[in-house]
Amino acid sequence: MAKTYHIITIGCAMNQSDSERLASRLNELGWCRVSDCHRADLVVLVTCGVRQSAEDRIYGLINQIKKANPKTAIAITGCLVYRQDIKTKLQDKVIYWFSINELGRLEQILPCYNPDNIKPIKDYLEIMPDYKSRVSTFVPIGNGCNNFCSYCVVPYARGREIYRPAQDIIVEVQQLLNKGYQEITIIAQNVNSYKDELNGLDFTGLLEKLDSLGDYWLRFATSHPKDMSDRLINFLGQSHNLIHHLHLPVQSGSNKILKAMNRNYTAEYYRTLINKVRQQWPDIILTTDIIVGFPGETDKDFADTIQLVKDLKFDQVYVARYSPRPGTLAAKMADDVPAQVKKKREQQLNQMVIAGALKNRQAQIGQRVMVLLEEQRGDCYFGHTDHGLQILVTTPEKKSYTLGLRYFAQITSARSFSLAGQLL
Repeated sequence: MAKTYHIITIGCAMNQSDSERLASRLNELGWCRVSDCHRADLVVLVTCGVRQSAEDRIYGLINQIKKANPKTAIAITGCLVYRQDIKTKLQDKVIYWFSINELGRLEQILPCYNPDNIKPIKDYLEIMPDYKSRVSTFVPIGNGCNNFCSYCVVPYARGREIYRPAQDIIVEVQQLLNKGYQEITIIAQNVNSYKDELNGLDFTGLLEKLDSLGDYWLRFATSHPKDMSDRLINFLGQSHNLIHHLHLPVQSGSNKILKAMNRNYTAEYYRTLINKVRQQWPDIILTTDIIVGFPGETDKDFADTIQLVKDLKFDQVYVARYSPRPGTLAAKMADDVPAQVKKKREQQLNQMVIAGALKNRQAQIGQRVMVLLEEQRGDCYFGHTDHGLQILVTTPEKKSYTLGLRYFAQITSARSFSLAGQLL
């Protein structure tokens, strides 16, 4: 008799996409998905090891699950699989450990309740996902990273960069569009370093082919500044489908810290990139990641970061306090910025970003935007705009609208990171 499973996803879009392929493979093995983790025979945690907070969340979740249902079997995949210290700590609570790359042979790791219909898989990206949404979804174009930023575990957890053939990506996107999907986000750890060497395609070449498939919203994440070529930037202004949002992690405004992070660019280079992007997309929504309290970060280094954020007027900054990740080069450095200083810098940066973002959003009041409707509550609809901004919209005269479709709306009010408006 088949048993039940539940998947808990922690972290980035790549983990969310991996979870969809994991669910598909479990379904093939004969497992049945349930919505309540406390009622599942198996709970799989798709983990993220980028921050200490994500790691700490795993311990709390496992304790809650085991307390509610001691018989539940726990499995861990994702970034934390390679960590021997975590395996030792959780050896009495976690039964199964497997990397995402092992999904193709999952039947050798977990019990199989449908052995006659299991297809051999060489690359887990060949697995057709069990898509969570029927409107907007992620399509991974590769896996792994070659950059070895000194603070990051990804190259150790996922290995070196491997990219899918362009034709496989195009086929998957076209199939999704044929099913009525309105928004596709192509993802990888370092998406704009994509290469299909057999067909001589780089990331811009792939975007050009995807852009020609139909009328839909196309997004990509996450980009590395060193791979933002002039050709890619020029394409931003020519694309029919790319939404006007760019997430480009800068991590620090200090050249000293950027060098210690092994980011392979300077703050001046990053500023030049943003100026070029805004020439192509004057209305761009620009978001970034910044780490505060990296080893050796002085008040002067942090002031350089503050100045960069002020000058570039980001619409959102995802701020993280530095925490050492075992196995990385930075973990060997002295973690010499006190915790209270990290917290203060995080708060100062967030306060400045919130105030600046509010000015950016208020400047949009009165504008007409396209909105993809995702959820309805009474007479209100929730969705996001063609710039990737969250928006709450009301309807004129209680008119009915269809979820999963795009409509025009006029912006009537704004908060720092979201909008409100009326559908037209």
